[in-house]
Formats: sequence, structure tokens, C-alpha cells
Amino acid sequence: MKHSITVAIVIVLAVSTLHCNLDDDEEVTRVEGITEGFLAVDFTERDADGAPFQLSSCSGQIILLVFGAMWSQPCQAQAPALEDIFQTYRDQGFQVVAVMFESEQGVPADREDLQAWADTYGVTFTLLNDADRSTVARYAVDDVPLNILIDRTFTIRVRDTGFDQQALTGWIEQLLAE
Repeated sequence: MKHSITVAIVIVLAVSTLHCNLDDDEEVTRVEGITEGFLAVDFTERDADGAPFQLSSCSGQIILLVFGAMWSQPCQAQAPALEDIFQTYRDQGFQVVAVMFESEQGVPADREDLQAWADTYGVTFTLLNDADRSTVARYAVDDVPLNILIDRTFTIRVRDTGFDQQALTGWIEQLLAE
């Protein structure tokens, strides 16, 4: 009887340890440059002109990093509002960087798609092409639009799916005041 209880306790402890280790591994994966409170993952993608753009080139500014797909109606709807926000705060050290990974046809975007998107929605902020989805994968994007607000120290302060213009504006103003 004692032996059975001892074996049961060992099994329970082993399973608990395994469960904790899995949770720890998930935590490490989750926080590496993509979670609030941690430094953002730097990357380089090409803009609508085909020129390389490195996210860290905006370091020292407030950055709104947006992940979107051109076919997404919420992404289409937020584009003009993001342009308004960009125009309002850009002279105060604020940048919008939008990473687009699919065209309106649901295929990888190209330079022409980026330019057409900019023209259609009247955006002047930075549009980047992530046709191979490498940056999308690094940031674990699972829904669009995904808005990530990065502070002047390159630390992620907000990670938010969807678009709430009032909340976003409040967060930006708070970061600009710091």
C-alpha cells in the first residue's frame, strides 16, 4: 500500500513538473520580443519603393507597428484613421509602420500592391511588404489588424488586435508625454 502511494506521488510530481516545464517553455516563446514589457524584435523589410527599411531606424520615437492584410475589411477601415493619427502626432516623434503580407487577392503582396494600397487609402506612413511572412511569424501574428505600440526605448507597451481609435490615441498621448 505504501509503495502504491509512493508511486502515485512520484507520478503526480513528474506530471506536475512536466506541465510546469511546458508552461515555462511557452512563456519563453511568448515573450521573446513580441509581448508587452519586452524589447521589440527588430526586422528589415522592403517598402513600396523596394528600399530596405529597418524597424530600429525609428528607435527613439513612438512606433505604431501594424500588421495587416490588404483583403481584410478591418484593415481597410482603419487605414484612413491611422493616417489621421500619423498626421496628428508625427511632428512629436511618432511613426506608423504597417507590415502588409497579403494582397487583396489573398496572395503575397508585392511593391505594386503596396503602392495601390497607399493610393487607395491615402496613406503616407511607411508600408512594408512581408511576402514571405517572416516578420509575421516572428511577431506571432494570428489575427489582423494587429497593432503594437512601441515606446522610445523600443519596448512594446501595447499589443492589441482590432482597432479602437480612442484607446489608441490615449495610449499614444500617454507615451508622448513620458
